[in-house]
Amino acid sequence: MSTNYWKRKRNEGEMLSGGGQNIDSGSFMDSNGKKKSILRLLSRFAEKTSMVGVPYINSAKVWWVKLIWCFLLLCALGAMSLHLWYLLDQFFSWPTVTKVELGFSDLRFPQITVCNVNVLHKGNLAKYAGADTLKELVNKMKPENVAANQFNPNWDPYENKSPGNADQTQGPSSVNAGQTQTSSSVKAGPTQTMQESTTKSVPPNNQTRRKRFVDTYGDIDPSKYDPNKPPSPPPLDKEYDGKRDSQEEIDLAFSTLYMNINRIDRARLGHNISHMLLTCTFNGRVCDAGMFRHHGTVESGNCWTLDNDKFTVMAPGPEGGLKLVLYMEVMEYLEGITTGYGARIQVHEPGTYPYPVHEGMHVPASMETSIGLKLITVERLNGTYGDCEWGADFQAKYGVRYTRRACYSACVLEDIVSTCGCHSDDAEYYAQRLNDSLRRCRSLNETTCQAGVERRYETMASRCECPNPCNETVYDKSVSQRQWPTDDYAKVLLEGVCNMDKEKCKNLRTKLADQRALSNNFLRLNIYFEDLNFEMIKEYPEIEWQQFLSDVGGAIGLWIGLSMLSLCEVAQLLVELCNFAVSKAACERRPDGKQREERYHSASYARKQHNHINRKRDYYATTSDYQYNYSDRKRGFNDQLQDMKFAVKIPDAHLKRSSDGLQNNGYSAPF
Repeated sequence: MSTNYWKRKRNEGEMLSGGGQNIDSGSFMDSNGKKKSILRLLSRFAEKTSMVGVPYINSAKVWWVKLIWCFLLLCALGAMSLHLWYLLDQFFSWPTVTKVELGFSDLRFPQITVCNVNVLHKGNLAKYAGADTLKELVNKMKPENVAANQFNPNWDPYENKSPGNADQTQGPSSVNAGQTQTSSSVKAGPTQTMQESTTKSVPPNNQTRRKRFVDTYGDIDPSKYDPNKPPSPPPLDKEYDGKRDSQEEIDLAFSTLYMNINRIDRARLGHNISHMLLTCTFNGRVCDAGMFRHHGTVESGNCWTLDNDKFTVMAPGPEGGLKLVLYMEVMEYLEGITTGYGARIQVHEPGTYPYPVHEGMHVPASMETSIGLKLITVERLNGTYGDCEWGADFQAKYGVRYTRRACYSACVLEDIVSTCGCHSDDAEYYAQRLNDSLRRCRSLNETTCQAGVERRYETMASRCECPNPCNETVYDKSVSQRQWPTDDYAKVLLEGVCNMDKEKCKNLRTKLADQRALSNNFLRLNIYFEDLNFEMIKEYPEIEWQQFLSDVGGAIGLWIGLSMLSLCEVAQLLVELCNFAVSKAACERRPDGKQREERYHSASYARKQHNHINRKRDYYATTSDYQYNYSDRKRGFNDQLQDMKFAVKIPDAHLKRSSDGLQNNGYSAPF
């Protein structure tokens, strides 16, 4: 134990001697009093680190052993680097995982939007003072004008002339019939009578051109009613370039004429929910027409949205849902324009803008339709993990919740407004929210400009940045129907109409003989949740920060055996290397006066250490337990004193006193 002690004391002497030398040479000393250098710092790190392989390289006595351990360490570092690169690349790609969870609670009832398939109320349109062109088109489209032959009970499709529609007799069939009659008239004999009868009773031969149904409206020129309609753009290579359907063209002309009417007047000319609603109940409690909010559309006219914050479903099944009985006012339908009976409905998330044409479904009249709902909520991640939209800015700007379709409509509208200075028909609501003074695109230049902008988005030449909403509610629907009402119950419903409007009751009673015509005026709608269970589809980060750190630590520990504390050792080594380089560079730039001052302070420190060693020597020299090692201690002190002599200029008298003091301590030395 005494030998180790004196070895440490020699190191202190070396520190004294090395201190003076280091200061003179511009080097520094470590915590053990040894001369600082990069090699010594690395050697010290190799002795103490817990990093696998490095201590073996430092302590190996044979060169090939060092070489093997260096090779293994380099291979491990390379494999660890590849492993870490994979982990970093995987983590910073921000992958997500989708999980489906099940929940159970009371559910908020969705919004229900109901539209009569008939756009304009016939009686209201007849009383309206304007819209003459629209009225002309409606009159032209009446079935008795389009297909007059079918309203003539005496019309025979095989006769030469059609009493109701003369222009339909022109063509190959009439010419062929005329040729047959001419040939039969010039022939004599008994065959003449046979040929004449054959001409009247046998249909034309295969050379007759059959008129297709789509050509029924060929006599109506849509451009007459929509003169500012822009020309159709040339089709793309992947786009079908067939002939435009005449009925579609007429429907577009009707929509344009309908939108030319003032917005307030359009609402008055359509069907009103207060005239359509016979019964309304939710969860067994009565609701009324005042709970419905008006919403205008191009395709369906007046639509009515039912929404109430207190509509909470606490029981599954039809009894806990919504029940509606609607009177469709079939006698006020526009003949030829409206081609079916019923309503268009949409079930959508509360607060969202309805799109019954794109996202709704038809509910036929004279039927009871039950729609069972299943709630599905979708939660998406934003930021680095995904691209979704919370929609707060959109809702503040347009007053409705964000959806992708609403975003697309508003995006195209803003482009049309900025390019053409007007708005399109189908984005009237957003145009009002954007700027109430905006007007519709009506002139040929404006409609052509509008069509050009819309064409750019159709062909993907321009795109709208409309990501999915971060929170979305979807309703999965199951539909069932039955024939409704019975003949007797139809009369009960008729009584409700009579209590509401005497004039409508009088007109409707004329249909009592035709039970089907009476039933076509009514429909029943049941909307409910099938159960209170709901699905939650959520996105989660596939790799959390905790898992990422665990993977990185596992990779480092697997290949080179480092832990967090071992990494701190590496960090300390780097700090010491940086400190050594910075301090050495600073010392080399320091002036000579500064170095002399440091040497003075170092000499003072050496004298203090010398006095401390003398005190230690006196203590151990007077202790009998250490007398048998006296000679070793003496040699150790003499070595240290000689080192200090070279380290700093200490007077020889001090060194002689220190050396002679070992023999003048009151007892004889063992040597």
